[in-house]
Amino acid sequence: MTRNKILSIVEGDGDVEALPILLRRLLFEVKERFEFHIDQPKNAHGCNNLTKFKGIERFLELCRADSSCAAILVLVDTDENCAKDLALDLAARARLLGLQIPIAIVCATCEYEAWFLASLETTANQSIKGRDGLTKDAKYEGEVENKRGVKEWLTQYMPLGRTYRDRTFAYLTPRPPLQYLERGRKTHLEVPSPCNGEGI
Repeated sequence: MTRNKILSIVEGDGDVEALPILLRRLLFEVKERFEFHIDQPKNAHGCNNLTKFKGIERFLELCRADSSCAAILVLVDTDENCAKDLALDLAARARLLGLQIPIAIVCATCEYEAWFLASLETTANQSIKGRDGLTKDAKYEGEVENKRGVKEWLTQYMPLGRTYRDRTFAYLTPRPPLQYLERGRKTHLEVPSPCNGEGI
């Protein structure tokens, strides 16, 4: 069977909807790689379910069971943890499994939503699913990687009576030009695999 699926593991409902959109943009717009299928992410329902004993291992084994899996991406928020330490720990545990599949561990500092703070000029004053989204005066001048409680911050700039919810991820993700996401820092580690071949 052809290995053409990119499988992913995330920690929340919003990530399940948003990550496939981001991956398609990276693969199709930046890499011009059209041969891959982006599968729906597996939801760990919290980073603790990955960091706990046998947590990430169980999800990685579920991915390995899919005979069409070409690569695995793990995306988590670091919150108050050190992104580098968390990524190193998860990568070391993944390496011990000896999977014959390339794995990338990506830890967002501090939250996935913080990446949107780096691109407010492209998302503010834009509609979200046909309704008013972030107000035009939404602007963040601090260090995006140091901001906690981004959902609450974004809610301040939603129309009166509306709040920023996890599913808003999916509607904001297509909008920021990818270069803006570079301003939202992250730690990314690849787990070497004997069958890595060409990098995706």
